[in-house]
Amino acid sequence: MRKIALLLTLALLPALLFAQAIKFEFSNIRFKTGSAVIETATLPALDTLGQFLMRSGAKVEVAGHTDNVGNKKTNQRLSQQRARSVCNYLITKHRIASSQLTAKGYGDLIPLVANLTEEYRARNRRVEITVLSKIRTARLSYLQGNVFTRKQGISRFQPAAAGQVLTLLDEVVTDSAGRAEITFDDGSRVRLNPGSDLVIEEQSWETGNKKAQIGLNLIAGKAYARISKLGDKKESFWLGTPAAVAGRGTEFVVESKPDRTALLSVWEDNATWRGRAANSIDKPVAAAQGSRCLPGQHPELAENLPKPPMPKTPAANDTFFYNPDKPKSIKFSWNKIEGARTHLIVARDYEMREVVADIITEKEFFSLKPGKTDDVFYWMLTAIDEIGLEGQPWPTRTLRLVRKIEGPGLRIGRPKMGEKVNQLKLLVDGSTDLKTELTVNGKPALLSAAGDFSELVLLKAGENVITVAATDRAGNESVASLKVFCAPTPTVDVSLSGGVLKLMGGEVDASALGGLGGIKLVYNLNRFWGLGVAVGYGQAGLNPMEWELNADQYNTTAVPAAALGRFMILPESKITPFATVEAGAVFWQNKLLEATITSGTAIFGALGAGVKFAVSERVSILADASAGYMMADTVNAGSADKNNLMVRGGAGVLFGF
Repeated sequence: MRKIALLLTLALLPALLFAQAIKFEFSNIRFKTGSAVIETATLPALDTLGQFLMRSGAKVEVAGHTDNVGNKKTNQRLSQQRARSVCNYLITKHRIASSQLTAKGYGDLIPLVANLTEEYRARNRRVEITVLSKIRTARLSYLQGNVFTRKQGISRFQPAAAGQVLTLLDEVVTDSAGRAEITFDDGSRVRLNPGSDLVIEEQSWETGNKKAQIGLNLIAGKAYARISKLGDKKESFWLGTPAAVAGRGTEFVVESKPDRTALLSVWEDNATWRGRAANSIDKPVAAAQGSRCLPGQHPELAENLPKPPMPKTPAANDTFFYNPDKPKSIKFSWNKIEGARTHLIVARDYEMREVVADIITEKEFFSLKPGKTDDVFYWMLTAIDEIGLEGQPWPTRTLRLVRKIEGPGLRIGRPKMGEKVNQLKLLVDGSTDLKTELTVNGKPALLSAAGDFSELVLLKAGENVITVAATDRAGNESVASLKVFCAPTPTVDVSLSGGVLKLMGGEVDASALGGLGGIKLVYNLNRFWGLGVAVGYGQAGLNPMEWELNADQYNTTAVPAAALGRFMILPESKITPFATVEAGAVFWQNKLLEATITSGTAIFGALGAGVKFAVSERVSILADASAGYMMADTVNAGSADKNNLMVRGGAGVLFGF
């Protein structure tokens, strides 16, 4: 039983949707004062009414109404006579069957408005047409902004109403901000853009070999048509303009421009396109193609529609968080198609009817300021080429707007408030909400996929304030400020190095290049400065000379010992350059074989530079070089060379304790 009830409901759904009394005011008819004689100037309106009756086959009641001035019986009789005059004209001039017409005079019994003023009384003096039989209908399924309707040639424009029933010869007009959607009794839909004017020209049932037909005339503006295909039922649908007519396709766009040029863009299925010019024939336009037709000419050859722009932001099914007290705009962006403009539509419904923004632009982005309530936006991108043909859209994307006024969650694992540490470097860790911007002491910090963070912070001796700030996508901020006390433990660096030694500055400069090893101990006063001692041991030979017959048997031993000062240039870097200064003494011996020729101790000073590379927190590799002056006053290499400069270079390993 439930299945049967469901099938019956589906079968009767079109009738239920469109079951509404059809009545319209015949406002374009005029009678001579106090009589039922129709004024000649209004006969064209009667002819249009005749066309409506012939093409629709409708049975109607022609009702006459008056104001309350004068005798009630006289008013009733006059209203009946006027209704009869309309029926007689239609029967004699247009051969409308008398069975289609019923004349009825109501006098002043059914006023539209109270008969208080002359203006109101004039409104009550009217003729109304009420459709008594079932005819094909459509309805205004959606309205936005100012939309007006009328029975073309028969009645005046009136503000449209949502759900209003439309029939043959109804005209729908949208103003510069108005939009409308018309849903027909076969399920087909046509959406009108702002500044459009559409007339329903055909609405007929299938009779004999004649197909059922829906025909529309787009006088001006732009219309998006989605045609319903009802199995094998004979049905034709056409949407025309003053220049050309489109038909058949399942989904297409027709535009009638101010200069009466017509454009057809086919999005789905094949369509036909025929000019209004004499001898014009149907031309096929395939899906993803379009064509232009100039007034009085045949349609141009079909060409490919432009591909849609690739959307960039927001992401598909994204969420936009906003704080109404900190307004910010939604940025829609895309990759622009060369030689085409981008058409962006943002709406509050998936059918893209309740439009929030509709822009055509040369740019690659558009900013939209949202309202102050939770919402859902649907947005769609198409491309429009140089002549105005509009390509197929990307699948509609969804953007949820969520009102958020609380700051993001922020949890600090370490350090604790008031914690005391003995190192100049401190790891700050914790977690916050996903898709949040985080800073630690003003510097951006990285978040893991789970929202965790861990950042190294440099401290100074004494009180330090560590500030962690998290900002969500709505602009809300959560801040944690922690006081940390740093009392750094003194640290000592011990470095072992090996390298080369060269004694220079002698009168004959006979000293050869030698080897040198050394050890340095440095106490770090802070991150930059350190004090310590340096001790080395090296030996250098003698270069062969003409006058030094035993050059290969000479060697010089040097043992430098000095106080050391060191300055680290970039102490936080993994690669740290540094400079050194030394002051001390050098003990040296100049030997021939095992015999000491000369020896002594010389005051010594040197300047140096180097660089260290941190392998770990306590181990580094270093390279350095220095040059110094020793106050030697006697020969210290061979039998004649007196040197007072010592140049050193080497590499080694540094250990921190």
